[in-house]
Amino acid sequence: MVLATTTQRHKVLPSDNQLLLKNRILIAIWVTAVALFLQCNSSLGQVYTVETVPNTKLVNNSYVSDPAGLLNAYTVSEINGLLDSLEKKATAQVAVVMLPSIGDADRFEFAQALFRKWGIGQSGKDNGLLILVIEDQRNIRFHTGYGLEGVLPDAICKRIQQDFMVPHFKNADYNTGMREGMKEVYRRLTSPEAVAEIYDDGGAPETRNWFVLVGFLWMVTAFVMFFVAWGYKKFKKSAPTLRILIPMWQWLLLYAAIPLAFFMVAYEADIHPGLFFGALYALATLFLVERYSRVQQLAQPVLARGKFQEVYGFLIRQRAYWKVASVFFPIPVWFLARKLNEQAHDYRNRPRNCVKCGAVTTKLSEQQEDEFLQSGQQAEEKIGAVDYDVWKCSSCGAVELLSYPNEKARYTACPKCRFITYQHTGKRELEAATYASSGRGEEEFVCLHCGFVHLIPFVIPMLVASSSSDSSSSSSDSGASWGGGDSGGGGADSSW
Repeated sequence: MVLATTTQRHKVLPSDNQLLLKNRILIAIWVTAVALFLQCNSSLGQVYTVETVPNTKLVNNSYVSDPAGLLNAYTVSEINGLLDSLEKKATAQVAVVMLPSIGDADRFEFAQALFRKWGIGQSGKDNGLLILVIEDQRNIRFHTGYGLEGVLPDAICKRIQQDFMVPHFKNADYNTGMREGMKEVYRRLTSPEAVAEIYDDGGAPETRNWFVLVGFLWMVTAFVMFFVAWGYKKFKKSAPTLRILIPMWQWLLLYAAIPLAFFMVAYEADIHPGLFFGALYALATLFLVERYSRVQQLAQPVLARGKFQEVYGFLIRQRAYWKVASVFFPIPVWFLARKLNEQAHDYRNRPRNCVKCGAVTTKLSEQQEDEFLQSGQQAEEKIGAVDYDVWKCSSCGAVELLSYPNEKARYTACPKCRFITYQHTGKRELEAATYASSGRGEEEFVCLHCGFVHLIPFVIPMLVASSSSDSSSSSSDSGASWGGGDSGGGGADSSW
């Protein structure tokens, strides 16, 4: 009876093979779970370097780089909206970077290197801010550009972190902490005082840089113009015809010594940019008035000899100079140029003495002067190539004919009749070019006075099959980029 009971109990116990199979299944489940855990932990704890942090501004114009997904989509969208509005209102650029780990790298050096690599902020203003969150170090850092150090000093950066972000981070609530912190950053950077400071270019270092830059450009231009004037012999004492001349010492004094002294005084005094450019404009105006005075002095002796036509031509040649100057210095150039035009008109029409008897001559009207003009000269006047004035002496009847060519007219002297009535009327194709042979064409020139026609043949190059390249396959960044700003390492960090 006892033997039967023992045998029955032995039958319900599992065999050795069953125990072995069960243990193997448990071990496999445990190994798989550990592997999955390690893989997941490795993915979330990836170590990032400055080179491997994704610059999402270049990809989709996002201000938030969160490769491990520490923030949800709603938070990322809200932060992007705030920072886009911030850049439009105050030009400041803010980059938010959420990283699980940077390994053993120093977070300050990491932030500085990443800031400069991306160039956060506008170039020249350096108004960028990098907000770097490192999960495994439980640390957040604000890294400011030069232009934001006055608006977001270290103490303010620390206060924003401690009051608005760290309390939420301690509860692992990155979304609320980032949203509240970014709202405070937005509020401070869009305040009227902050916007004024960000936009202000009147700081001492920047202002002095302007003085140096403008002074350097002026002196380089003066250096080039000196050798141009030397080449055109502007430093001669006199010329056979009316020309703008100036002694070399006077040129160096006006355009080199005085401006150089002005830039040095402005740099040392560190005057306001508005006052600086106003004084620079006044200095340039002084030079223009001096040139106008030299023009008048040169014209007076020639006018005294009764050579009105020569003075008229001299003043007309000054038009190009004053037209260019009026673009940059409308006042007083517009007034001076108008005065010169009035003088030129007066000298052309001023009564003059007869070259034979010395009596006063009279200028004939347009209808009266045709009697003394050849048909070719009348044709020149009709097309606007040359304008003629006819002066007739009422005493001896002598006639003086003066010509005034129109420099803007597109006519040249005809090879046959020699009048300035010859023009290019166009070109025509006689035989089209193909991929196998070149084509032929001809240009036509016609004289509007004598009717002379001149045809000049030319060759049309043979067509060449273009080798198309698949330019559409080249990809380009779909997003915008940072502005090229720089940082001196300002800011603050907090741990939780």
